[in-house]
Amino acid sequence: ALAAYGRGSGESLPWNASLNAPGGAVVARGNHLEPPSLGPKEAAGSLSQGLEAVIQGEGRPWYGLAVSGVPLEAPAPKSESLALARIWNVRRQDSGVESGDPAKWNAGSPGAVLSVRQGELVEVVLTVEAKDPLQNVVVADLLPGGFEASAAKAASGNHGRRKRINSRNRSDPSEDGDYDFDEREVLASVRIEVREDRVIAVIPELEGKMSLVYEMRAVTPGRYVLPPTTAEGMYEPARQAILPAAAVLVEPR
Repeated sequence: ALAAYGRGSGESLPWNASLNAPGGAVVARGNHLEPPSLGPKEAAGSLSQGLEAVIQGEGRPWYGLAVSGVPLEAPAPKSESLALARIWNVRRQDSGVESGDPAKWNAGSPGAVLSVRQGELVEVVLTVEAKDPLQNVVVADLLPGGFEASAAKAASGNHGRRKRINSRNRSDPSEDGDYDFDEREVLASVRIEVREDRVIAVIPELEGKMSLVYEMRAVTPGRYVLPPTTAEGMYEPARQAILPAAAVLVEPR
């Protein structure tokens, strides 16, 4: 059926095409077997000036444009029906643990950045909160350059709607049997992936607070950008939280 449609519509017939810059200079050539295409460098210069497609043959070609890139500026922090917090616990090699949000590190000192020595371990704690129930919450924490992440887990939660009263109708959470099973069930349902450049968690159902914990180690010296941490409803993206970006310095040993 598709072959018959192609023959009838002319899409399977041969054609040749070229993409021309203003003035007639040919930027790319192709045909029905290998359509003309532009790489990022060619497209950056050509699209700003305009392109002309010159087509020869009986076939009927189609064209498409795919654009991708990295924003020049980090997105502004926001909190829409979700709250998000980020804490780094830096395990100093000679002075214990220092804790704080990298974006607010030494906020009173202009130009101050979080400095981590090569080889030091950092425990990252992300806490996301939904005041109203929200399903399929995606939390994404992109790593700064120079760091490698290790195992992660859902460490704690506070899910008011999921709390239960035990079989003897005791409502005192201090008594044995209250809350424990539901809390473990919620935490076990969270899926966390540690990737090369980020840690991603999918929380099937969130009401109240949940903390996610993972560790990473400073590996390569240099000054890096910590991208914004985000949380949003997979099917309700308007419910979103974005944390500010920050600068991080990895000092050599």
